[in-house]
Amino acid sequence: MPIRTIGSFGMFVRMYLLRKKKAYIRQMWKAYNRFLKHKYYRPIKYESFCRYIKLLESLDLIRQVEVSPEEVEPSPTGGKIIVKRKFFMLNPEKINSEEWLNPVSYT
Repeated sequence: MPIRTIGSFGMFVRMYLLRKKKAYIRQMWKAYNRFLKHKYYRPIKYESFCRYIKLLESLDLIRQVEVSPEEVEPSPTGGKIIVKRKFFMLNPEKINSEEWLNPVSYT
């Protein structure tokens, strides 16, 4: 099966962080799902996106740079949740790494 470099998860996160410099997981997840919707692909679940982010972090392609103070946000189910946002940046040493094309094959 060919690698979709334009629509691949790794390349999207790389391009997004090149443009934004740093971002938190939910922010990237929402942007990725908008991108998928625009390309007529099915959106992915937040939990799946978090697993991909952990994969990129384990390959040292991205690094957690800060954690925001706790904030209270409305929950999708109607309650309130306490959120700590983890911000990530690209690892400058691996910006042009081949691992971005298919991160899963490097685990």
